[in-house]
Amino acid sequence: MNPKKLNVFGRYLSMNDRADVENLLLEFVENEVIAKYMELTSEDKCIYVRTYVDQVLSQGISYGVFDKANGVLCACMLNSFSKRSVTPADYGSLGEMSLKMQYLTRFDDYMEEGIQAALGSDNFILMEIGMVSPSYQKHRLFDKLYLGTKEAAIKYGCNGLVNVSNSLYSIKVSERWDFLPVKKVFFKDYCDPVTGEKIFADIPQPHTHAVLFVKKFQCAKL
Repeated sequence: MNPKKLNVFGRYLSMNDRADVENLLLEFVENEVIAKYMELTSEDKCIYVRTYVDQVLSQGISYGVFDKANGVLCACMLNSFSKRSVTPADYGSLGEMSLKMQYLTRFDDYMEEGIQAALGSDNFILMEIGMVSPSYQKHRLFDKLYLGTKEAAIKYGCNGLVNVSNSLYSIKVSERWDFLPVKKVFFKDYCDPVTGEKIFADIPQPHTHAVLFVKKFQCAKL
């Protein structure tokens, strides 16, 4: 697909977009660095997708980019307000979650520790998951997702944006947006806080670490 011929439009997503977001999110889980490495079961993937759609999409600040030619949702950023971000409890009780899902949720919690201190505020938007359909990559659609998310933060008077980048590509994108790295965790060194296992030690190159990024700004409501 020629980038010059791609004509897209963006808008905020609602629960009416649930089916499209679920399809894109399932595609994302199949290819995301850590989730792919963990070899999640079909049930795990369904729990993952359902949780993010129910808890995040419903907040009304997620942003999607659509192909004007066919109406396809080709990229989206699932965003949550800081006080409504996804927690391990949102996935279900420990007795209901597989060990692999427990590993993932604990890693998410670990990476997000210290956000308020780093940002100097508890009022921010967490960019939970950014995803672009493989058919629409190499069009810099992530930049459109970022701008839509920033606009929401300004509208709601938030003091910043936060994201955790797990792949080499997403780290480079966050750096391009001038986000500030405040925590870097190398996969080979990370130990699960409950079991003590180095569960990500063999994640293949070029992905070597995850980074917690913040972007501070002063916002006034539009």
